[in-house]
Amino acid sequence: PRVTFSFDSCGWLMVYHFGVAHWLQQHMLAGVTPENAGTSAYPKGIAFSGSSGGALIAAVLGAGTHIPDVFQFFLEQHAECLENPCRMFPAVDRALRKFQYPGAHKFLSGRVRVLLTRVSPKPPFVMGEVVDTFASNEIGITTLCASCHVPLMAGILPYKIEDRYYYDGMAWPSSFLVPWRAARGDLVIRISAMGAPLSDIRVSAAPLWWGLLPPSISLLRGLFWMGYRDAAVYFSAEPGAFAPGCTSYLPPLSSGTMSSMTSSSSQGLGSTAFLAVGGAPPAATLRGSRSPPSTELRSRGTGSLLGRPQVTAHGTPAFWAALAASLPLAAPLAAGRKGRKEKRRSATRASLVSLRATDTDTDTDVVDLVTQLQLEASKLRAEVVGLEGEREEQLQRDRLALFESFDLDGDGAIDDQELRLGLSGLGLEVDGLELDGPKATKIRQALDKNGDGKLQLEEFDLQAVRNLME
Repeated sequence: PRVTFSFDSCGWLMVYHFGVAHWLQQHMLAGVTPENAGTSAYPKGIAFSGSSGGALIAAVLGAGTHIPDVFQFFLEQHAECLENPCRMFPAVDRALRKFQYPGAHKFLSGRVRVLLTRVSPKPPFVMGEVVDTFASNEIGITTLCASCHVPLMAGILPYKIEDRYYYDGMAWPSSFLVPWRAARGDLVIRISAMGAPLSDIRVSAAPLWWGLLPPSISLLRGLFWMGYRDAAVYFSAEPGAFAPGCTSYLPPLSSGTMSSMTSSSSQGLGSTAFLAVGGAPPAATLRGSRSPPSTELRSRGTGSLLGRPQVTAHGTPAFWAALAASLPLAAPLAAGRKGRKEKRRSATRASLVSLRATDTDTDTDVVDLVTQLQLEASKLRAEVVGLEGEREEQLQRDRLALFESFDLDGDGAIDDQELRLGLSGLGLEVDGLELDGPKATKIRQALDKNGDGKLQLEEFDLQAVRNLME
């Protein structure tokens, strides 16, 4: 199976996605450029999906375009969009035509999935659609523009592609604001610039109106590096390091599935995701499960696929990224030592004492460098521990917020009716059908440990609810 990184709708908050994408490009797509994006240099086990601004990020990663260049281009549009927020949409079209090089659509097909909302004068009037095949660069550009077409802001009428009409991908009726989608069988890492509580990597605090009304450039740069940091923290955490709650991890993959992911190809995720650190880190566990079977709908001309992934994936041991940043310091030292050894082979006995002294200095330099790396690793470990503590606190706050969203009457407990309405609001279903009263009662009884007929905060566990619904 592939790992799909799914980015949500975000407007100007997509600068957070740019930060996450920059980390992914450095550590999982190292060495990939537009020139070799269609070769074996591009890992086969990685794909991307997104809607609106998230679709743009997915396209940039899928095409191998340099992330900082695109990020800088959008910063240059800041003054124009600050004066008139609606100018963001022409800027998107300019960016696509500037960075989508000839033939890019061939690499995006099958690697990138774009989410849209299709509207029709006939029932069903509104439906979600996913495009994963692009016949030409122009179709790719128009598809991405359609996914960014916010009603009223980008125009009153929907965006037209051939005989079909579309609005922004965030308008999916089945999962408003969090349209995660991937191909069947994919593992999904969900990234949210809107702070969606069930996402894997998300911004901790950013006003939602920044999506349409951009803040200052300094704040946009801060969001960029916040995304970069959050991606590094996510992939540096040990699997299962976080307290269970509303975002508990799904059961891990079987060992057979993990083996097929890490050994099937020299260009697969297992061997290429960590090229930047000079070699693979100690074995890590990738948690997740396959997406359930889903209804497929192919659209005419472009080819689309509807799916509903319910998966998360998780990462690698701590502090490898910092060691990677420090290792280049050893290159000049290694080169100098090699040169001295070459000299020693051709030196006369008269210079032997001098050469030995030089070699002793080199050994001292090596010891100093190792000590420096150890200190850097210790500092990063301490920083990661602090960040993990902050993230655990955030998880608990998110869990409380989710509990309060279910507790409609505010009495501090969730009854059967509140549980049914809350799960329906999240789009959770049983066998493709909306949860009814008797089933909600059965789920509540299974979790009600004190038998008071309601779920208290300590009894509320969304992951346990998911397991009972399966």
